Amino acid sequence: GITTITVDMRRSEKATLRVTNIMGEVVSTKSINFNIGENTLTMDTGKWTAGIYFYTINSGEFSVTKKLVRE
Repeated sequence: GITTITVDMRRSEKATLRVTNIMGEVVSTKSINFNIGENTLTMDTGKWTAGIYFYTINSGEFSVTKKLVRE
């Protein structure tokens, strides 16, 4: 039930992490302060049902969405 996401940042920034399920429903949202370089985020996914999720990290001009599979 633990998932780790690694994000490499070019500058220190505040960002938002949003996780949605395959239906587009928001499962989790949180604000994060990233440091320059590699940042590791740990999420407890133990209460989530098995399936496909998408996480989006938004920070100013930066936005990335990736797939996350919970087995």
